[in-house]
Amino acid sequence: EVVTLVDPVNPSAIIIKYEPASGISPIDAGFDLAITLYQEKHIHCGNYYDCNNGRCIESSLQCDGYNNCGNDMDEYNCPGQLSWWLIGILIPIAIIVVVLAVFVWIRMSKG
Repeated sequence: EVVTLVDPVNPSAIIIKYEPASGISPIDAGFDLAITLYQEKHIHCGNYYDCNNGRCIESSLQCDGYNNCGNDMDEYNCPGQLSWWLIGILIPIAIIVVVLAVFVWIRMSKG
């Protein structure tokens, strides 16, 4: 569990406290922390990447494996990634093709 607190002594500071879930050794537990500086989107993001949530981030942060936008838009539709909706379509089609092939094979072997 990650808990974010505002430092009562210095309100501009943030304290991040990490406690692994019960039953997990602190030695085996770990996490990645990505801190992304962003600009508020006023009209358009210019040379920055538009996160579609009012934020603009450096274009180089797109498709880097981290949710820099806060809504995963910078990790959506990246080169080399197969979209989940495509997988959701291909698997049922493959199953139907296999079932039909087996059905045809059985019918042909009887005849």
